[in-house]
Order: sequence, then C-alpha cells, then structure tokens
Amino acid sequence: MVFFYNLVHIFIFMRKILFLLLFLPLLGYTQVTDDFSDGDFTTNPAWSGTGMDTNFVVASETLQSDGPHWNLNTLGDTIYLATANTLISNTEWSFLIDLGFNPTADNVVRVYVVADSSDLRYGLNGYYIELGQTSADNIKFFKQTGTTSTLLFTGTTSFASNIKVKIKITRDSTGNWNIFSDPTYTGLNYSPEGASFNDTTVTATSFMGVYCRYKTDTRFNQYHFDDFYAGPIILDTISPAVQSVTLSQPMKLDVVFTEKMDETTAEDTNNYDVPGLGHPQSASRDSADFALVHLTYPAAFIQGVAYSLIISNVQDLSGNSVIPDTIPFSFYDGNTFDVVINEIMADPDPSVGLPNFEYLELFNRTQIPINLKNWNITIGSSIAILPEITILPGDFLILTGSAAEPYLSFYGACVGFSSFSLTNTGSALILRNKTGDIIHFVNYTDSWYQNTLKDEGGWALEQIDPANPCGQSANWRASTDPAGGTPGRINSVSASNPDLKTPLLIRASTSRKPADSNRVKIYFNEPLVDGLFMYDKTKYYVDNNIGNPDSVKLQSPENECIELVFAQAFQPGIIYTLTVRDSIFDCAGNQASVNQYVKFGIPALPDSGDLVINEVLADPFSGGADFVEIYNRSGKVLDFADLSLLSLTDSALITTENFLSLPGSYTLLTTNPDAVKTQYYTPNPYHFIDMASFPAMNNDGGTVILATNTDTIIDAMSYTDDMHFPLLNSTDGVSLERVSYDRPASDITNWHSAAESVGFATPAYQNSQFMANEGQNGSVSLEPELFSPDNDGYNDILNIICKSDTPGKMLNITIYDAKGRLIKYLIKNQLMSEQSVYSWDGTTDGNLKANIGIYIVYVEMLDMQGKVSHFKKTVVLATKL
Repeated sequence: MVFFYNLVHIFIFMRKILFLLLFLPLLGYTQVTDDFSDGDFTTNPAWSGTGMDTNFVVASETLQSDGPHWNLNTLGDTIYLATANTLISNTEWSFLIDLGFNPTADNVVRVYVVADSSDLRYGLNGYYIELGQTSADNIKFFKQTGTTSTLLFTGTTSFASNIKVKIKITRDSTGNWNIFSDPTYTGLNYSPEGASFNDTTVTATSFMGVYCRYKTDTRFNQYHFDDFYAGPIILDTISPAVQSVTLSQPMKLDVVFTEKMDETTAEDTNNYDVPGLGHPQSASRDSADFALVHLTYPAAFIQGVAYSLIISNVQDLSGNSVIPDTIPFSFYDGNTFDVVINEIMADPDPSVGLPNFEYLELFNRTQIPINLKNWNITIGSSIAILPEITILPGDFLILTGSAAEPYLSFYGACVGFSSFSLTNTGSALILRNKTGDIIHFVNYTDSWYQNTLKDEGGWALEQIDPANPCGQSANWRASTDPAGGTPGRINSVSASNPDLKTPLLIRASTSRKPADSNRVKIYFNEPLVDGLFMYDKTKYYVDNNIGNPDSVKLQSPENECIELVFAQAFQPGIIYTLTVRDSIFDCAGNQASVNQYVKFGIPALPDSGDLVINEVLADPFSGGADFVEIYNRSGKVLDFADLSLLSLTDSALITTENFLSLPGSYTLLTTNPDAVKTQYYTPNPYHFIDMASFPAMNNDGGTVILATNTDTIIDAMSYTDDMHFPLLNSTDGVSLERVSYDRPASDITNWHSAAESVGFATPAYQNSQFMANEGQNGSVSLEPELFSPDNDGYNDILNIICKSDTPGKMLNITIYDAKGRLIKYLIKNQLMSEQSVYSWDGTTDGNLKANIGIYIVYVEMLDMQGKVSHFKKTVVLATKL
C-alpha cells in the first residue's frame, strides 16, 4: 500500500551540500553564518552583549542562555547578544529558536534581524521577530524606532509549548517582506506565515542579535538558538521527490512529497497515471499539509495486485518540478511467509567488517510490493512497530536501533527503532502483519552458528533457503562473507535447501492439575501448516474408552504442538495411547505418515530411586555441552517439570513445561541439544530437554543431584576423572556410564567410561556398559566369564554378583592371576546388602592393564559371629586378535 523512499535522508544531506556549494563564492560578502560547531561565539563571527560568556554558553553546538537568576539579577531581566551585519536589501535571514517553555509576556524571546545599535535593550532603529504574548504564541514581526515598537505582521501558525521552530525572513530591494516557518526545523519545509507586506522605514543596519527577557527564575537557561544565516536570498532550485504512496482507502491514494507542493500542478489529474487504470478522477492538495496530495479513482484497487503510479510535472512552491518517477504500490496485507526474517546479527562485537551494531534483515519472497506500516516484530518480550515503508519484491529491509540507522542505511533500506536489542545466545522472533497474523517465526540459538569461533561475535546468522522458512536450525548457518554478514543483499550461504522430511509425532504431555486432567498436548518434530484439515477431531483417538477430542487447537507461533481437549478426564495410573489416524502436513507440504502414536499418562510425584542418574558428561569435546542422562526405572509416568538438577553450589530448573518420562525411558538434560546431537549418535533425538541453564560441572570432579522442586533427593552421584577407564589417552568428550540401574550411584565400580565403539557416549539410549542384574545360582557368580577390557562396548567389565543369606555381612574381593600373584584389592571390608554387584575393569592396583589370561576372583564374606565364607571363581581376561 505504501512506497517509502529511504533515500529521503540522503536527499536532505545532498540538499545541504548543494547549498554550501552554491554559496561558497559569497563568503566575501558581510553575511552571517554561525552554527556554533566551533563551540564558541566570540569569533567567526563575534557576538557581544550583556555579561558575555557569563550570560550565554555554547552547549552541544547550540547557543544557550545562561543568565543570572532573576531575583539576583542586578542588571534587570534582559540578556542579549549581537553580531555585525550590514545586509538588508535582497537579504534572507534564517535561524532556529528552541525554547524549553511556553513564552509569555513575562518570558519573551526576540531575534533582531535589523538593528542600528548593538545594545538591543534600549532605543534603536530596526526590525525583530518576537515570540511571547498573553494570547496565542504566533510569530509577530515588529518595527522599532527609538523606544517605540509597531506590530507589522502576525503569523498564521499558533505554536504550542516548548517551541522549536526554524524561521526564515526575506526582504527585497523595494522593502517587500516575507516570513516563513518550518516546524520540522530542517530548513526543507518552510511555509509562508502569511502574505508579504511592505515597509521601508529602516533601510540600513549594522547588527542582528538575540534578546531574552524573563521574570520566571527557571527560564534563565532555557533559551536556545542555532543555524544563523544572514545573506543573499537563497533560491530553491532542488527538485522535490516522492516520499510515499499510500492506499488510504480502497479507491484513494495519498501521495506524500518531500516538501510543500504548488496547488495548481498538484491538483492536475494529468500529472498522475496508474497503467491500466489511467488518471485519477480527482486530485486535491491537503488543506493542512501542502506536501500531501489525495488522489481518488473511480474503482477500488484489487487486493494482491501489484500496481505502479507514474508522477510527473508536479511542482514545489518554488516552481521546481518533481523528478518523473514510477512508484510501485499494492493493496495487500501479506500472508504467512510472504516476508521472512532472513538474517540475524545478534552479537556484532568484535566487529569483523560491518558497523558494530545489532540488526535483523527481512526479505520479501513475493512478486508484490508489501506495505509494512503497523506490522510489528516481537523480539523476546519487546515489540517494535514498523513505520510506513514498503518492501519491494525480492528486496530486503534492515531493522536496527536508531543509533545504528545512519551506519546501516549504507547497506540498504533501513528502519531504526528507539529500543532494539537481540540476545546473543538466542531469542524468539515473531513478525506479524497489521492485523496480528503471524507472518514468520524464528527461535534462534547460538548453536545455529555451528562454528565455535563465529558464535563468539562479529558474524551474522544467515538463512540458507528463504523457500524453506520453517527449516529452523537446519536452514541457518554463520555467514561466510568476509564482512561478517550481508545486510541488504543475498546471503553468503544462499543455496537450495528444501525440507524433504515428513513430520513425526514425537511425544505427548499432560498435567497433574485437576483442571487439566482432560487435556493432552502432542508434539511434532517440526512446524505444521495451519489448515482446516488440522482441526478434524476424528484424526485424533485415545484408547481406554476415551475416543476423539472435543476440541483441537494448534499452538502458535511455533506450530509444533496441538492441544486436544476430551470430554473425559484421564485417570492416574493408566498409560494411554494417542493415535493420529489421518494426514498432517508441515510448512513445506510434506505429509506425515498415518496412524502415528504416542503414549502418555497423568504424571505421579516422583519418589527417591524412581529416576536414576544414568550417564554424565562433564568434560565435553570443544564446541560441545555438558549433559546428564536420566533413566526411569519405576513403573510410573513422571514429569520433569517437577524436578531440578543440582550441584553442590547451584541448581537449575529442568523445564517449565510438562515433559513426561515413561517407565523404561531415557531423557537427556543439556543446554545445547544440537551440539550433543552433532557430536554423538542417538536413536532418540526427541527426548532431549533444552535447559535454560545448567549447574556447574567441573571436568575433574563434582556432584550431580536430581531432586524435586520441593528438595526431595531422587538420586545423586559424585564423579572424578579417576573413575574413567585408566588406559584412555584422553577423557575429553567421554561420558561416564552407569553399569546397572539397580546398583547405587555411590558405588564407583558401577561407573565406567562409555565405549569407543559408540563414540564415547550414548545420549538418551541404553548405555554401552549396561549389565542387567539377574539372579544367579550360588552366593557368588561372575558375568561374563570371559571379558575384554578394551573399551569397545562389548564385555568391557567383569560384574561380580554376591548374594548373602543373612544381613550384615562384611565383604572382601581380591583378584589373583593364574600363578596366585595378587593383582588387585577390589573391595575391602565393605558392608554388603542381600545382593551386591561389583565390577572389575581389568586394571591392576598400579592402574596398569592386566595381561590376558585366567584370573581368580577370591571373595570373603564375614558375618557378625566371625564366620567366614570363602568363594573362588575363575574368569578369562581376553583381547581381540
């Protein structure tokens, strides 16, 4: 609907440059130019007056009053400054007045453009502008002869409080005066304050200056002035430009120019043409804003059609014609994925080559220019509203902070916001159109860089394929451009990267709250398309006499979760199966397999030992992440929302959302699931919980505690790097695996390094060193009877299973070689349970690998009466040939 030229700022800049070039030859005249950029008003040009430096200062390149407090002012209530000027014929005066208050009869500001005396407080001959009356604050122009002031002119504009306005005054050689004002204070939007008038009473001048009279004490430093000019009349020779074209109503276009336009040419319908529709039925210049022209067409514009408006021959107030231009526009609100978030510079420091500012880049995937007025971008918890700007087909728009806009505008169309902040580690980004519809959603993390150097700063995340807007981490990479990013142009990683995977049903969740006992959420591995087929209740079925849901709701903006509400409540202690019987489609149109199912139940509160810490990685590979694996050894459905992970120094909530653990299931806890999945194989990639934070886990040792949110300890283990297989060259990236769920975590022989054959970790699936505790005949048994401690994941450790017929026995286990030589004291005087399992990893007391051969396992059980039971078992330590 709108086309906005971001070159307006460039246009203004070029206009200023042209002004300087035109008038450099005039520097020989006695003209006045002072913008106080030198920080001084005593030279170039020299100003003089009451108190000099004590009554005025230059602050932020602006002349500012700094007079005495009124009740202490022995010189009266007026301060002034004047500078030499002898020009009056064919002369222009311009200046900025900026007041931090509403002027009154007691608090007045004057600017003398003509004066024959430098002391502006007393009698003189001249002319001045005044703001500050008992009535409306209009610009008034006075003639002063001696001590008598005569009102010659009153402007049409009434100014509000805290006035800031640029004023221009011209006088020709015959005494005709004209007065203009520019409330935008740019010097590009002057409007006449009324008709010209003639006065030739004073025909010579020696000075111009500022005059401040105040009786309110707080006004002493609130008079500001800037950009003084007195010299030859500046003729406007710059052609106006079109700033925007807006479809304000279905049949009406609003055209905004960069300056006020001539009424006759602006209202000539022949100067406007829409190909295919012709000239407008009418054209009218706005009565209040002369830069705005309203065009009316006999028929409504069609939604979604790309149009263009050709403009020519329209003139500004100085007679300069607009540069003929063709401006595209459309009547289109935008649909899902029409505009996508295409580049994210969340961490620009240290800069690689681009300006050191955060930014987002939008990309228009359509063939239609799309107006973004009143669209919004949500960044975390903050929302930024887009201004009146159009993004052209196949074009880009940079979004950034206000301070960054002048720098990033060099790279393309740019919009700056007063508040704009991206999180380095990741955040949810939601682009919505003006009606609130979600156009694109991205939930980025720093793992998307997939580069441990580039995620430290200076590099943008770039979308690989805009045609795959739901691709998530698989469709984003760190920029490869030498500058660190490609704002305003095609991404450096641009390539075809279609989504070919089918959506999978991966888990379900319920809540223990009674009010939610008839609700279940089902989760898919990727975003789904929001279509009518999604809401067919017969697609979804739950067994155990539950049936189909009463309602179906897709959870936005992620579109990965469907909430189902049933007529019946689910009962605790029952594990249900939910089946999706019919087709579901992802964003790319891929169809899910039918009859996918997932199990769920109402979660119970966990008790100690229901869940066990089953695997720990405390020393990850470079670019990896610590993790803790949890195994559900109970017969209950449990909820990780009830649990926290702790160390001895800090703790972290596992999840704020319901995440179920079914009996016999594995769940991996980490802060970077993508990194873990990249470095290790897992057949269970969707049972990872992405924690917001993780308790500290030192490489060489620490304690991991699983506890309820009410501080009940469920399981705990302490680890050291000495618990790893001693013959490993390095323990980097090697997890410690629990050998048996049923043996205590405190038993250091119940832990072993993960096998090399599985890549040194088994995240979210059965451990490579797992050994089931099954009952054996006799009091002592070995499993296996032949083992090979080479860390290949097959029979790496020997399990010694000891059963006692009476409680309270002490245990000793010693290993001997075939010649009877002592190899290892495995267990010394340890209190045993009814059945205890201990493991030998094939190393000696000197932490050397034992030789292959036959070994004797000698076990002593001593009861409280001093009775000793002795057991000898043989085992073969072998190796691969």
